[in-house]
Amino acid sequence: KMGWEWRIFFPLSDEAFDIFKALNVRADRRWFGPEVRTDVYVPALNDVGIKFRKLNMLEVKLADLTDEIGCKRWRKVIRTQYKHTDDSHRNIVNAVVKEIEALGSQSAKATAELLIRYIPPFVQLHKTRVTGSWEGVDVEQTDVDVCLQYDGQFVGSKSKWRTVSFEGDPKEMRRCIDKSRIVETVSKGGLEARDAEMSYAAFVIHLLKTQETEKSTDS
Repeated sequence: KMGWEWRIFFPLSDEAFDIFKALNVRADRRWFGPEVRTDVYVPALNDVGIKFRKLNMLEVKLADLTDEIGCKRWRKVIRTQYKHTDDSHRNIVNAVVKEIEALGSQSAKATAELLIRYIPPFVQLHKTRVTGSWEGVDVEQTDVDVCLQYDGQFVGSKSKWRTVSFEGDPKEMRRCIDKSRIVETVSKGGLEARDAEMSYAAFVIHLLKTQETEKSTDS
């Protein structure tokens, strides 16, 4: 079980937007430091999130509703230990497909069919994550280092990002978006808001498409 979420991504820099300063949010982990972890994502569909949390916990979540401002309602449908992340790429994808097919839903079926036809490179995201709350809305800000998979090996990328999300009631989330002026600030940085507002599931697909475009340009 999860709930409603709105999320935006933008390049990380010294001048990057900081939601904790913009809304004067107090971080939950102020005395313990941020949460640091590495997750590996299996790119599939924009509304289907597949990842190995901390490399050994397979999680799958589905977005079944999207409202007019881009908030998505997510349901976590699979959470299970997976101890074979050193297995072959194909075997890992096969294990993911088997878990997803058991769900029986249309989106699960479409995802399984996609992964059977096309085995995507995985995307490794090293996250430094801080959470807090603001007037009843859960706030998260995460700095992300990206590693893309080349010939089965993860290679560090120059790509560094920050993502900010709100979770809670969509109306209250809209209030946070408006008051923080995050969309306007990110847009001024040269990134169109419609391209920046996306889930992790859509973000890793975006990274792969960018990688493929760069490869074709180089060749």
